[in-house]
Amino acid sequence: MADHECLSRGELLNWVNDLLKLNLTRIEQLGTGAVHCQILDMIYPGKIPLHKVNWRAKYEYEFIYNFKLLQQAFTKCSITKYVDVERLVKARYQDNLEFAQWIKKYFDANYASKEYDPAARRGNLDPDFSFVEKISVTKQVGLKEGLSKGPSTLRISKPATLRGFGAKSDLGAKLNSSLLSGGTGKENELSMSKYECLEQLEVIKAERDFYFAKLRDIDQLIDLYRQSSVEELVSAIRDILYMTPEKVAIVGDDGTLRIQMKPDEQNKGPIDVEDHPRLHELTSGVLAEVMESTRMDEEPM
Repeated sequence: MADHECLSRGELLNWVNDLLKLNLTRIEQLGTGAVHCQILDMIYPGKIPLHKVNWRAKYEYEFIYNFKLLQQAFTKCSITKYVDVERLVKARYQDNLEFAQWIKKYFDANYASKEYDPAARRGNLDPDFSFVEKISVTKQVGLKEGLSKGPSTLRISKPATLRGFGAKSDLGAKLNSSLLSGGTGKENELSMSKYECLEQLEVIKAERDFYFAKLRDIDQLIDLYRQSSVEELVSAIRDILYMTPEKVAIVGDDGTLRIQMKPDEQNKGPIDVEDHPRLHELTSGVLAEVMESTRMDEEPM
């Protein structure tokens, strides 16, 4: 048997692509956790709810969701391997390479060859791993080369829509306009830093709204709880917790729960946290610090 710890990046990518009929080009794309979930599904069919796996994840909280599904499946299958989710979701090369090497070793030792259609098993979805290209181009090439050549050559792509939240950002377009108007390398670097800070702030706000909506739905479900069994209530709460951004929970007057896809034209806007004092108290301080930091960047040096 080959030494799995010596498997190269190319060997691992070729194996994954052949196994799951994918077209991965970088090890970092494994940081979403989706690929690992399906590999485990091949070894132990039905042990992981593959229909819940997010194949188009772009943000860390979406990667964490996939890895939580993987961890639960590990528990069901009595797999004791520690999954360092915090490191893997950063989509760094070395961490994901080492975990992929372990996955390959475990697969070879436990997989019993059987008929398996990977595309059909994931619902014939078209996986999207483009998040890693944005990281590479925007943060590594755009900042490093663009600033060294001057403002006229720097281009910042418009950030992607936060899928499921209905939030859009035009920070990239505004920053492009600012940089093209002139300025020193130091000024452009500060503008870039401010841009990244504001973009991250939008993601934080979207995540805050997403998770608060879950708590609100659970609160409503418990409030309407009548004659359902404890098991049914726990199951409904778990369905809400694992609900992805493109879905919406509807709690009936009798406490029954229905989860359905959210129509694009009916996407709910951001939650008004002013109506919820506790959430406002927890988030206002952090947001105020970020905004104060960006205000100071605008002041003359």
